[in-house]
Amino acid sequence: MVYITKGNSKLKGIPIFSLPPEDTCINSTPLCRKYCYAQKAWKQYIRVRETRNKNYIESLKSDFVNKMINEIQFMNVQFFRLHESGDFYSQEYLNKWFEIARKVSHITFFAWTKSWNLDWSNKPDNLIIYWSIWPDSDDIPKEGKFAYITDSSNKDFNYNIPDGFNCPYPEKTCNQCMYCFIKQPDIMIFRKH
Repeated sequence: MVYITKGNSKLKGIPIFSLPPEDTCINSTPLCRKYCYAQKAWKQYIRVRETRNKNYIESLKSDFVNKMINEIQFMNVQFFRLHESGDFYSQEYLNKWFEIARKVSHITFFAWTKSWNLDWSNKPDNLIIYWSIWPDSDDIPKEGKFAYITDSSNKDFNYNIPDGFNCPYPEKTCNQCMYCFIKQPDIMIFRKH
């Protein structure tokens, strides 16, 4: 059984599939690990740890694609978020999401990732990817959509960020704002939280 969380919004919430932080974040940077917001819930709530660990175990199984398709295909949603916690930890896992997105093509899937070293050439159009850029990110892709992490009050975050859409967090949650899901700007700027 996979565990999908669902937020509240006018669009009936955005379902989210998450994995354990750090262990599945194979390309995380030292700053990303130091300021990882997913660690808060991971450390505080045993149920969060249990469900994200179970999701990871399920994601390794050969029937993961079919399980996810069965869970997702009849959801009355437009969007599905991957990895509020965790990341694409292998090419095999990424390919599974390519297959899922293709088979549930009426839903737009979103993910923020640091796994740009994987092969993205078979990415379906309904899987929107933002490269998650931290001040200490290396070998940043030259093309695609970008999400820069910033914190003007922290000296660790002194780096050049291009102009883009500034996330209104903490004034609004993703489910309230929906800007990056609907408008899909090329550059998002997120404050560390």
